[in-house]
Amino acid sequence: MRKTFVLFFSLLAASNQVRAQENDTIVVPSTLEIGIELSGPLIYFADSSLFNLEMRLAYRLNRKYHLVAEPGIGRYSYSQYNYSYKSGGFFLRVGADINLMRTKGDPVNHFAGLGLRYGIALFSQETPSASWSGYWGEHSFSVDPRFVHAHFLEVSGGVRGEVVKNIVIGWSIRARVLLYQSAGSGARPAMIPGIGTLSKSISPGFSYHLIWIIPLPG
Repeated sequence: MRKTFVLFFSLLAASNQVRAQENDTIVVPSTLEIGIELSGPLIYFADSSLFNLEMRLAYRLNRKYHLVAEPGIGRYSYSQYNYSYKSGGFFLRVGADINLMRTKGDPVNHFAGLGLRYGIALFSQETPSASWSGYWGEHSFSVDPRFVHAHFLEVSGGVRGEVVKNIVIGWSIRARVLLYQSAGSGARPAMIPGIGTLSKSISPGFSYHLIWIIPLPG
């Protein structure tokens, strides 16, 4: 008899646990996400030497994982009394976002987590003019545009929240590491689209996105 009661209450507890899990389960539909990064155009109004425009295209597999592609363009120019430099081109980052939010009652379009990306940049750089003065007088030269390709990795952390139905805003802090650039050490680019300036081994970045979420049938 005692064994019968133990078995009965064990089955009852298991049944209640299953029902609780079913009640807590939130159906997370697959979605497409189309977004634009806003900080690049805003920075351009304050500093016209640097322009960056990029999009966010993503597919939500489930509550935790998003597949992401971020295409964009970037331009940079610099000049002083004896030197000028220009670069510009395209970039693409691809990877995934990992949602670390675990509370089952959270809205499905909220996000707090990490991102991992591989990136490639295709761009040109040139030195339209450069000059210096020495013992033998003043000398000047220029370097014609040269095509460069670069590869990099990116790690990010950020949050996103749904402000109105299917409209999300969010920000992220990013760290990028250059893997390779074809210009060589003698012509190291001052700025690479999709990465930024290369003054340090790790290039920091900040992104602010406005995103439209499109639920998919299924």
